[in-house]
Amino acid sequence: MLRKPIGNYYVGITRYQTKAFGKEENIRKIPYTIYYPSNETGEEAPYVNVDYIYSKKEGKLRDNGVHTFCYRNVPLLPSENKYKVIIFSHGLNGYEMECTVLCADLASLGYVVVAIGHPVGSPILSYEDGSFSEWQQPEAISKTQLIELLLLWKEDFERVMDQLEELPFANQLRLTEFDLLGMSLGGNAAILAGLSDTKNRIEHVINLDGRLFLLPEIITHQPEIMTYCGRFSILAYQKLQNIHYQKLQIMIRKGLTHYHFSDGLFLSEKGKENPDWADRERMNRILTIKNFLEKRNRKKISNLE
Repeated sequence: MLRKPIGNYYVGITRYQTKAFGKEENIRKIPYTIYYPSNETGEEAPYVNVDYIYSKKEGKLRDNGVHTFCYRNVPLLPSENKYKVIIFSHGLNGYEMECTVLCADLASLGYVVVAIGHPVGSPILSYEDGSFSEWQQPEAISKTQLIELLLLWKEDFERVMDQLEELPFANQLRLTEFDLLGMSLGGNAAILAGLSDTKNRIEHVINLDGRLFLLPEIITHQPEIMTYCGRFSILAYQKLQNIHYQKLQIMIRKGLTHYHFSDGLFLSEKGKENPDWADRERMNRILTIKNFLEKRNRKKISNLE
C-alpha cells in the first residue's frame, strides 16, 4: 500500500505528452504525468505501472489494487506565487509513476512534479491517442548502450522543460528554473542534464541510488547536486565532488536495496512486513530532499544508519 501524502494539500494528477522529436529510429514523443497541489478531491487515479499498461493494451485492464491518494484532473491550487517545478525521471525498465509516494509528498508540500516516461528505456508507454510504444532491453546491455540511452534521456529532460510552456496552466509555473530528480539511471541522466545545461535553468539535481556511467566532457553549468544512495561505491561521486567543487552532497543510506529507493519501499515484501521501517525511511527521504531544495542543514557527506 502506498502512503497518504504528508503535506497540507491534496494531490491532483494529470497527463500530457510532448510533440514528436528526435532523429531516425529515435523519433519519439514523451508522455509525462504531473503531480500538483490542489484543494479538491475527486476520482482517484490508478497506479499506472508496466503491468497495468500491458493489461490496457491487451484490452483486459486489471486494477492492481494500489491506493495512490492522487485525484485526476482536479484544479491546481490557486497561488499568488508561481509554483516551482521538479522534473522526475524513472530508472531503466521503469515507469512514470514508480516514485508516486515521493512525487505526491512533494506536490502536497507545494511543488509541481512532472514525471516523464522514456520511450527508449521503458518497456511500454501509452499515449493520448490510445497507441503504445514498446522497448526491450538487450539481453546483456553494455556500457556503450547505457551511454547512448543517457544521451537520449538528457534530450528528453530538455524537451519536456521546453514544452511545459504549452500547458494550459503554464502561467502558474516558474519555467525559468527547474529541479531535476532521477531514480537509478534516471539519476545519472539528471546529473548529465544539469551539468550540460546551457540555458542556466536547472537549480538542483537529486539522484536516487543511480550509478555514474556518463558525465559531460565539459561542465557548462553547476547546479546543486545531491545523491541519495545505498548500494554502490561512493568513489565516483567523490571524484565528481572534486570536479564540481563543493556543490555535491552525498547522503548514504544503509540496509536498503536498489528497489527501496522507489515505491518498492512500500510494495516490497520487506516494506509490507515492516511498515514502521518503511515509514521511517519515507520520512527521512522527503525531509532530506525538502531541506536540500530549501538549502537547509547542508552537509558535504553524511553516513546515516
